[in-house]
Amino acid sequence: MITNAHLADVQISFHAIGERAITQALDAFQKVLQKHPKADHRHCLEHFGFPKPGEVERAARLGVSISTQPAFMYLRGGPDGVYNARLGDQRERRGYPLRQFLDAGILVGGGSDSDVTPMIPLLGIHAAVNQPYPEKNVTVEQALRMYTIEAARTTFGEKVRGSLEVGKLADLAVLAKNPLEVSTGTIQDIEVLMTMKGGKVTYQKAGALESV
Repeated sequence: MITNAHLADVQISFHAIGERAITQALDAFQKVLQKHPKADHRHCLEHFGFPKPGEVERAARLGVSISTQPAFMYLRGGPDGVYNARLGDQRERRGYPLRQFLDAGILVGGGSDSDVTPMIPLLGIHAAVNQPYPEKNVTVEQALRMYTIEAARTTFGEKVRGSLEVGKLADLAVLAKNPLEVSTGTIQDIEVLMTMKGGKVTYQKAGALESV
């Protein structure tokens, strides 16, 4: 199935959480890519939660991208979280290693997996820079890219969305504060003043933009 899709230039994505799931998916990708190499295929793993050691680096070597949800660990991780209670300290700490993904050079898009976590991009961005284990944190700029241009790139959509440029869809949000300038612990509290979809206003707070 993967070979046929790969040869037909169909992008493939697996949902994979846990050591065996991630390993099985990467084994399949590796087998196909060794026989039929292709640059910039952007085959993807959704979630990529709790990988065993070495699998992040293997995903990078294979050119596999990752679509993940930072709020998973933010809401459920940490020493007192449900993941720790079920998996124990060692395995839980390997959770969703955002920093390791980026350091390995992997293309990473952020999301919510709604309604597993709330469909609130600012929560996801906040979560990415405020992980229960600081070594997993990414910078605010990296988190913003995960939820904009990098998310678009995971689906080959960067030519039409993901950044504010002439010729792209005018999908955007106007915020009351700059996420790059506020305390990282308050990003999720930034007020949304307006949203647009395809150039049309879909939400606007009354009176919020009168002075703009």
